[in-house]
Amino acid sequence: MLTRQEWQATQQPIDIRMKASNKVLASTTAFATAELGALPSVKVISNCNEAQLTGLIDELNHANHPLLLKGFANAWPIVNASKAGLSGLQSYLRGHQLSTENDFMVGTGKIPSEHGGRLFYNQDFTGFNFTRQGQAFSEFLKELFDSSSNAESDVQRYLGSTKVDMLFPTLRDDGNDIRALTDYSPLINMWMSNQTQVAAHQDLPHNLAVCVAGKRRFTLFPPEQIDNLYIGPLDLTPAGQAISLVNHQAPDFDAHPKYKEALAHAQVAELDTGDALLLPSLWWHSVESLNAFNILINYWWQPTTQSCQHSEQQKQQQASQAIGAPIDALLHAFMNIRHLPVNQKDAIKALFDYYVFNEQSPNEQFEHIPEQARGLLNNQDEIAIRKLRAMLLNKLNQ
Repeated sequence: MLTRQEWQATQQPIDIRMKASNKVLASTTAFATAELGALPSVKVISNCNEAQLTGLIDELNHANHPLLLKGFANAWPIVNASKAGLSGLQSYLRGHQLSTENDFMVGTGKIPSEHGGRLFYNQDFTGFNFTRQGQAFSEFLKELFDSSSNAESDVQRYLGSTKVDMLFPTLRDDGNDIRALTDYSPLINMWMSNQTQVAAHQDLPHNLAVCVAGKRRFTLFPPEQIDNLYIGPLDLTPAGQAISLVNHQAPDFDAHPKYKEALAHAQVAELDTGDALLLPSLWWHSVESLNAFNILINYWWQPTTQSCQHSEQQKQQQASQAIGAPIDALLHAFMNIRHLPVNQKDAIKALFDYYVFNEQSPNEQFEHIPEQARGLLNNQDEIAIRKLRAMLLNKLNQ
């Protein structure tokens, strides 16, 4: 991974001071203190095509740094419709939408305007500052378009991660897709909103995020910055992932002094319509939707080792349906390891280093054990994982 000094030597800094003209965000303190200054941009690659993207994806597991792909999706029809204006985009989306008779419910959020579009907790942390509701998708889409032209709107509207093929069944078939990711069986989701901001959080999969309408700003932090981001509760979260409690647009350095250190390692990516961000697994990222109307399509896929062929990747993805997420193991460890004496935690850490974080193959690490006797120590297929899952469930239920 490039050092911060190397990034600064090769990249032009982007001033991330926010100049919001929309009255909905007028009450938000812009990211505009001299103390913060300017953050460096992520590395920019222009005119990236699908062949180049394949190489970048193959490198992502060991390079582990984000990339901004300028103009990556400029040829997508939805991008061209967006650049033509809201009315053209509305017509284009309507052509790929299900009929009214086949409408369906989606989970949406509404944020009162006094919160400046920030999805966060309420004042006493008993809930959140926005309301969730089930809503017919066609109704939400109409409200979003209507409110985008109304600077006096009393709420900001938000639709989080929702499968593209459910919202617009024919959209990807019309040339709005990335063939280079097909073999990875990615999850392909859409995000729609007015001007909103989502606190720094992290996701396990690799992410290719394509801005197809509006403009977005990603502020990125390496995974090891967790201690400087003031991460909130694990079991009360706005959307499933623990978030930073720092207001990135107006940080309170008295309450969060270590956030200055996080900013010293931060990078920023400004996505215009047609741009894409290649975001490595588990990087912390805050996301600001900057225009009155914004759509992002993202592709999530699970990272694999370099030596893993596509057929093996597919087997691992099938098995992962039974595995669960690493955060599950963290929660289990929180329950039965965190309270132990230091000497026991040190010993258990050594066990984890040996059994979990060791990069040797089973044949190398466990050559002292006859292969037929290794059991769970061998590479795990779907059947082995399901047996292990059953064993864990049995122990937890005792």
